[in-house]
Amino acid sequence: ITWSTSEVFATNKAWTLTSADGAKQVYVKFRDEAGMWSNVYCDSIILDSTPPTINITSPQTYSNSATPLLSYSLSDGIASVKVDGAPVTKISGNYLDALPEGIHTIRVDAVDALGNSGFAEKTFTVDTVPPAISISSPAPGNTNQFSPPLLYTVNEGVVTVKVDGIVVNKVSGSSLDALQNGPHIVRVESQDAAGNSSFVEVNFTVNAIPPTVTITSPTAGLTNNNTPLLAF
Repeated sequence: ITWSTSEVFATNKAWTLTSADGAKQVYVKFRDEAGMWSNVYCDSIILDSTPPTINITSPQTYSNSATPLLSYSLSDGIASVKVDGAPVTKISGNYLDALPEGIHTIRVDAVDALGNSGFAEKTFTVDTVPPAISISSPAPGNTNQFSPPLLYTVNEGVVTVKVDGIVVNKVSGSSLDALQNGPHIVRVESQDAAGNSSFVEVNFTVNAIPPTVTITSPTAGLTNNNTPLLAF
């Protein structure tokens, strides 16, 4: 033990603890007027100067639910929650009350037993609306093209195109690979950042082979009939 310089007795004294949080031992002894020292007295003090740490794991950056799950963890302390600056009576594991479409902010504050405080904040977007898709080509019905143009519009998201259930590497404005005569289905799917998905399908038929015609009457050559039979 390293002792400080002795001083006049007082009932209290300000003391600077060694750095780093954790348990500390404080020692004291007393000397009377005759110069005799008392036994050593000690006590434990826990130094805690570290604010609570908070980690918000939900909502994520995008939510396709108007009532997203609230999930967070604390190192210590008592938490309070705000949504868009307004206090709410929610704890980790609860679902938030219904929120409108758009950007929102969740904030979790925590105060420990010694008054140290910390917070975490996250901005997220509520998006419950699936992408809007329309296909203008191929059109429903018949087409006389083996490789009809593919034309579609999508307002958001990552697009996947399928022809007859098979994914193809095509975008709007390109032509489909050559198809056989007969019925086919083109499908355009899209999934946005919040996980909302939608699709549109078009049923069409390729009929690109011209009809064959065989004339059996009149036959080639001369005829003495000025009203010959027409047969084909």
